[in-house]
Amino acid sequence: MRQWVLAFPHRVRFVLARTPRLLSAALTFFVRALFALQRRRARARGLPVTRAGSSGAVTFVQRFGSALQLTPHFHTLVPDGVFVEETSGLDDRLRFVPLEPPEDWEVEEVLRRVVVGVDKLLAAHGLSGRPGEPHADAPTDLLSDVLARAMAVPQSRPEGVAPLALPARTARQEGFSLHANVAVHENDRQGLERLCRYGLRPPLSLARLSQAEDGRLRYRMKRTFSDGTRELMLTPSELLRRLCALIPPPRVHITRYHGVFAPNARQRRRVTGQARSRRSRPKDDAPAGWARPSGTPASLAPDAARLEAPCCLGAPPHSPQRLRYLPWAELLRRVHEVDVTQCSRCPGRRRVIAFITDAEVVTAILAHLGLPPRPPPLAPARAPPEAQLPFAGWSDTDFIDPPVGDPA
Repeated sequence: MRQWVLAFPHRVRFVLARTPRLLSAALTFFVRALFALQRRRARARGLPVTRAGSSGAVTFVQRFGSALQLTPHFHTLVPDGVFVEETSGLDDRLRFVPLEPPEDWEVEEVLRRVVVGVDKLLAAHGLSGRPGEPHADAPTDLLSDVLARAMAVPQSRPEGVAPLALPARTARQEGFSLHANVAVHENDRQGLERLCRYGLRPPLSLARLSQAEDGRLRYRMKRTFSDGTRELMLTPSELLRRLCALIPPPRVHITRYHGVFAPNARQRRRVTGQARSRRSRPKDDAPAGWARPSGTPASLAPDAARLEAPCCLGAPPHSPQRLRYLPWAELLRRVHEVDVTQCSRCPGRRRVIAFITDAEVVTAILAHLGLPPRPPPLAPARAPPEAQLPFAGWSDTDFIDPPVGDPA
């Protein structure tokens, strides 16, 4: 699995950050260029690839940089290979054929296609991508001003200093940058998880945030800039402005799936193998010798049940059936690093023994365990208190030096 990182120049960052549909169109140009490269390299080896169903990718859309600046860019994970039809056997799954890593000139060709596509996209919307040019559909307002201020970063390179040599599989053109030199082996599942966590990381690290003696906030950057800048000094309101600019627009996904990895792709089941396991799934998946609790549907026993019990009580083993989704216990372990299936009294695992829906039985169990049988009451809704605060409407300087005689 190879990571392709595409960054944009300053002249188009504001336009892409302000208009989600243009950012999605730029991502489409990028993914199409990657898939075209893989198909061309596969056909050169004589592989029977098709335009649809031969490649897949996962993209993490990030809006931030290491200095908390607004810089939309893409982290796209693409397998170093293509999916082709099986020539023999009864298995209807697509066969994955690995390819050689891309060459430097191929990375440059992909970036050239992206630059041409983005320039045509801006021209079609009446934009030239010049610095400071507002978007046609986004008048100058408070949000636009916040986005523009959040794009400011320390000087990346002093004047008169020659640029560094580009690393392998890296290309730059007209301010665009494409890097494809990070890859993870197919058996390195932990490395792949770390790479995905890196693409899904939040913009702010609390471990690098501290407060200075003058009340300002000091944010230590991940690496030192070329001009020697190692940290940012921001007031609380300036930090909030930057964080507001880094929040994605509403109803816009930051994780995108392409090709055979897309949810509605025709070949997705042939890649994951869910179609085959779906046909071979038995009607009753309960293990032999296991008596299902009365009133429990067959589709809920034993894997889909929700009540967990200590493994030392003699619960049945899990069914070997492959689920189409990750169980909630696995999601909790991945997100919060809490394993609820680990028994606290023995080194074994908790297993499902029943699915109880009777309210009287659930109340009796909770009362016996000393737990409240009813959920806590909801607090009544109230108006936001910001309008009643004495400093409503003040500027940033008012927070640092309050007016004389003010009760605050």
